[in-house]
Amino acid sequence: MFFSKSIDEKIEVWGKKGYIGKLFKTARTHPDQRVRARAYAGMGNIRDLSAVEALLECFKLDEAVIVKVSCAKALERIATRKEFDKIQYLIDREDDEEVKEALKAASIAAKDRGERW
Repeated sequence: MFFSKSIDEKIEVWGKKGYIGKLFKTARTHPDQRVRARAYAGMGNIRDLSAVEALLECFKLDEAVIVKVSCAKALERIATRKEFDKIQYLIDREDDEEVKEALKAASIAAKDRGERW
């Protein structure tokens, strides 16, 4: 008998294999904010410019705090010095303290990292 994988299992596999398109689609369209947050977190495993751009765009497109915190933590893992100014801009524009703290950690990590991976 064949059992379908859960969305969480799929997101984990997509993150490991670098399937940015599938993660991006799930992050933008899924109705459950926890699933969107996991999809954005999965992008933090992909060292690719399109993943970084998708994570930065998240702050404009999604209002859920859990999703924004997940994006900030993913940025902390892959953002480089080139994204430092963009992250600083997001910190200045953000109202939620939890999101601000996560962005500050991403900013510090990005500043310490080189130009690109």
